[in-house]
Amino acid sequence: MRFFVHFDIDAFYAQVEQLRNPELRGKPVAVGGNSLTRSVVAAASYEAREYGIKAGMPVFQAKKLCPHCIFISPDFRLYETYSLKFYKLLYRYSPDVEVLSQDEAFVELTHCRLLYPDFVEAARRIRREVSRELGLRVSAGAGSSKIVAKLATSRAKPDGFLHIPPDRELEFLESFALEDIPGIGRRTAAALKRLGITSIPDLRQISPHKIRRFLGKRGEDLYLMMLGKDFSRIEPPQKPKSISRGYTLEKNIHTLKEAIPHIIYLCDSVATELRKEGGKATRACLRIRWEDFSEVSRCVSVFPPFSDFFTLYHQVRKMAEGLISGYGIRLLSVEVSGIYYEPTPTLFKFREEELMTALDRIRERYGFPAISFASEARKKNEGVFVFKSTRRVLSR
Repeated sequence: MRFFVHFDIDAFYAQVEQLRNPELRGKPVAVGGNSLTRSVVAAASYEAREYGIKAGMPVFQAKKLCPHCIFISPDFRLYETYSLKFYKLLYRYSPDVEVLSQDEAFVELTHCRLLYPDFVEAARRIRREVSRELGLRVSAGAGSSKIVAKLATSRAKPDGFLHIPPDRELEFLESFALEDIPGIGRRTAAALKRLGITSIPDLRQISPHKIRRFLGKRGEDLYLMMLGKDFSRIEPPQKPKSISRGYTLEKNIHTLKEAIPHIIYLCDSVATELRKEGGKATRACLRIRWEDFSEVSRCVSVFPPFSDFFTLYHQVRKMAEGLISGYGIRLLSVEVSGIYYEPTPTLFKFREEELMTALDRIRERYGFPAISFASEARKKNEGVFVFKSTRRVLSR
């Protein structure tokens, strides 16, 4: 019988801020951007959640729900430090670790029977030790499959542990609504409803061939999971297929001249991350959200594959010139994809390559903000930085 443990740090960003500043403990705390009108809540402490504040909520709305809530600008470098420590601690107990996000991971103990004769007690001990060494509350759930372990964690929060024995897993799964099952979003739930499926028991009764015809292999996988037959395995860390950076602007901008400093900063950040991953991209994209919340995206293929700032900036600027025409811009985002990790032929100019290497070394020692292009230095702190990247932390 396989044995999985799902670990999740409770209210990760908010907890780190409360750990850094003990005076915040026991108080409603929300981590968000620096704009009342544009920012969204990235994380909320459990004290703040009691007032209805949750991640993704606009800051102005959160302030209405809890006027005395303490709002803190995010410190992503600090959170990543704790995240890396979290994963390293998990690898101490098992080689089978799957990273889900900065604060969430699966650990499989199946192959560690000689180390842990009692898996349930081992899972409890690992949670306690990880929590103690991080100084953060960690919840965990355990079961014979990844989906059961993850759902068990949701019932163990906050700061708890729940193990679901194999003979109770089907009953446990039935206690959840369809929308609560990982992998069943609103669209999938709506598709299932059209098939007459509104609950877990309904899903178990349908023909697997029928659900596969409507939802493909994913539908069949869901069907098997609800029968307690989750055959998914631990997925090792993978290199990212794309890297993106984007943020909402403090104020709408209307001209290319206003956009250039932001574009420089985003291209610089993406290219730096791309080099850190050891990859070269073949596709560059620019995404713009206008003041009416409509969006437009443009992409271009690039050869030879690149990892330097100058190539990315040149391509993104050309796309921006064709899109920006005086209409208000609310958000800018830059992405690279089609990333290669094998040696590829390059036509880089040696001086540009040397400059990028020097920049990387300075930032590795003193942090990303230590050195900037002159055009970005004045503008880069004006955005509401909600970075989005497909990068997995452990792939560094």
